[in-house]
Amino acid sequence: MVLQHDVAVVVDSSSCLPPDMLRKWNITVVPHELIIDHRSFRDGVDIQPDEFYQLLAQGNPPSLTTAAPQPRQFLEAFLEAGERAPNVLCLTLSAQFSATYRSARAAVDLANGRLSKTKVKVIDSQAAAGGSGLIALAAARWAAGGFNLDRVVRGVEQLVSSQGS
Repeated sequence: MVLQHDVAVVVDSSSCLPPDMLRKWNITVVPHELIIDHRSFRDGVDIQPDEFYQLLAQGNPPSLTTAAPQPRQFLEAFLEAGERAPNVLCLTLSAQFSATYRSARAAVDLANGRLSKTKVKVIDSQAAAGGSGLIALAAARWAAGGFNLDRVVRGVEQLVSSQGS
């Protein structure tokens, strides 16, 4: 295990961060489930955004629903991120829009000691899509700059609280 920073960042796919940004900032993504015409796809894994938008642009729009990532998916992401840093900061889509935050929290609660060497902090970004992604990018930049978990969390909390201003 090679630790690179004090903090690794985990987001859900609703953050809409492009793959090159995710790689550049070493951000781990947990995909949402997109259910299109009764077929299930993992966002960004089984279906890419451009494919999704092509489906929507067709004459008969498909039946579409979404589902939050499951706790086990978050747990896997936390374990992966924990290989890179002793602390994991998970930023989720607003709890007003989705069960994603609750699912990430449940992953921490269900870990049964599997995260004993990793501290995980889950924060509701209180944002969606681009807003959530921008907060995640700021957190990843602070982590890459050597900030510890407490400092990154304070910065994120300031960004979250300033959204309503």
